[in-house]
Amino acid sequence: MQIILGIDPGYDRMGWCVLHKDGSVHHILASGYVETKKTEDMHVRYAQIQAGLETIITEYHPTVCALENLFFAKNVKTAMRVSEARGIIMGVVIQHTIPVVEYTPNQIKSALTGNGHATKADIARMMKLLTKRKELPKLDDEVDAIAVALCQVGYGVHVAPHTIDALVGKSEATLHIHTHVREDALQLFGFLTREEKYMFELLLSVSGVGPKTALAITNGSSADIVDAIQTNNVSFFTSFSRVGKKVAQKIIIELKSKLGGIEDLALGDETPHVSDIRAALESLGYSKMEVSKALRAIKPEEVSIQQAIKQSVHILSGT
Repeated sequence: MQIILGIDPGYDRMGWCVLHKDGSVHHILASGYVETKKTEDMHVRYAQIQAGLETIITEYHPTVCALENLFFAKNVKTAMRVSEARGIIMGVVIQHTIPVVEYTPNQIKSALTGNGHATKADIARMMKLLTKRKELPKLDDEVDAIAVALCQVGYGVHVAPHTIDALVGKSEATLHIHTHVREDALQLFGFLTREEKYMFELLLSVSGVGPKTALAITNGSSADIVDAIQTNNVSFFTSFSRVGKKVAQKIIIELKSKLGGIEDLALGDETPHVSDIRAALESLGYSKMEVSKALRAIKPEEVSIQQAIKQSVHILSGT
């Protein structure tokens, strides 16, 4: 059984959490913080952190440590002291031959919510869902330790059959994840391309279409789905289980204006280079369809990311 030790490093307080996963529930075995005395010299305070961490490891025998990566503080003195405390923490963990995995604040937000810019409220909601807790600890240090520990837990991802076929024989793969949250559950759905994920989310926006139905529909070609919407092909959608005539009609009516046409969607696979360009343009406020239009007008694989962004902005601004 994997026992995860999550640590939020600090020299005033070191937040910690020990958890393991049982099915879909993440059990927090214990959590808390090691607080140092502000009146003591720094070397004494570091020794207090070391002693506290030794006690935690001896009691719970973690098999892996998830550690929040060092942030860049404006106060140089604070940054140096946090860095020193972090070095002591890593030293203790390594001495016990416990593997260490580091996560930046943005990686923690992305792992828990799917959004690297998620708010504290969003993160807290997801943590409550994952741990089945009504309330979280009051101190941020302890909460942050729980959050980083949750990052180390493996998650099940729902994928379409054609995605499974594409991943056969691969030891690693990158999927675009949609996080579906309900009051009683959290589900992850993975897609090979941004376009598949976008199509899934469009289908999911239609009342009466649940995630499993949307996933079944996106198992085929995105172009076929677009064609069925454009040609009012009700029978295409009713061929899927749980999709009746009324729901099929709603899909066509509600999505026709959102799709525009096949030419407005960048269907097909994208290389990491093109995906980075797309992400950069979307972060500037351009819609998915606008970005797709710009990428078709240039040759993104033949230029740098900076050049592609410049050319795309030029096209989209009409200058």
